[in-house]
Amino acid sequence: MLGIFCCLDVTKKERGERLVQELAGLELEFIEDANDVGHLYGSVNAKQISEALDKKGFNITEDEINLPQPLKTIGDHEAEVEPYKGLKVIFKVKITRTVS
Repeated sequence: MLGIFCCLDVTKKERGERLVQELAGLELEFIEDANDVGHLYGSVNAKQISEALDKKGFNITEDEINLPQPLKTIGDHEAEVEPYKGLKVIFKVKITRTVS
């Protein structure tokens, strides 16, 4: 029985290694409503990042995204994904303001 769990763990680790390689250099862009000084009327959170990654073909859960707090300003930010314990990758999250 232990062998099965070992193989599952290896598979998860292999998935994590693949995702780290594929996400390196990635940039997600969000277009959000913001005021004149760049503060968003809402925010961009881990769930939205997870959904955006899913649209790009990456199956990343909200729990795998390390975001200290929701992003609340326009500009360039960083988000971290940890698809397997000890395997982490940081990528860019760019937020621009909607043009009215």
